[in-house]
Amino acid sequence: ARSFCQNFRFVKESFWGAEINYFLAMTKLKELKSKIEHLPPGAIGDLGTYVDFLVQVNKPSNGGKLKQKWAGGLKGLRKTYTSVELQKKALEWRKI
Repeated sequence: ARSFCQNFRFVKESFWGAEINYFLAMTKLKELKSKIEHLPPGAIGDLGTYVDFLVQVNKPSNGGKLKQKWAGGLKGLRKTYTSVELQKKALEWRKI
């Protein structure tokens, strides 16, 4: 459990951290706005498409159920390789 002083310090640091993050974000937004204003009209549509793409890519996943479709995929190699040999092969395949 934290003491009152530790809690106060944590809240103060969290507050200032949030304020600094907000300041940095607003500074970046101003820089982006300035850059956008210098774009030719045809590039604005491309920029909108790219922003839509970034939003889609950075959207948090729904955390769906884990699927293990790969389970048993190497069953045919069971008689050819030991589990240790398969682990070594897997490391080789990852390096490719």
